[in-house]
Amino acid sequence: INPDFAFFVNDHSFVIPEHLCKYLEHKRPTDDMYHGHAMKNDKLVFNSGAAGYVLSRETMSKLIAQWDRGDPLCTGKSANQWLQGNP
Repeated sequence: INPDFAFFVNDHSFVIPEHLCKYLEHKRPTDDMYHGHAMKNDKLVFNSGAAGYVLSRETMSKLIAQWDRGDPLCTGKSANQWLQGNP
């Protein structure tokens, strides 16, 4: 599987696929993309899963490379801190 874009959203969110497709129509999957509703805590800015976010193929490739290298920031060991405040 090699999608151009991946859309992540919580199961209680409503999405109109035609609108998302129209938004992505002129975007390039070879460009970095991490689009969504920005939220922040004391240290980081991140996109809410409740509102949904889109990653491009290029951005997904970079994330996978980080995971494959064993980057300690990409292990998921601290995921519970994100889940607590992000519906």
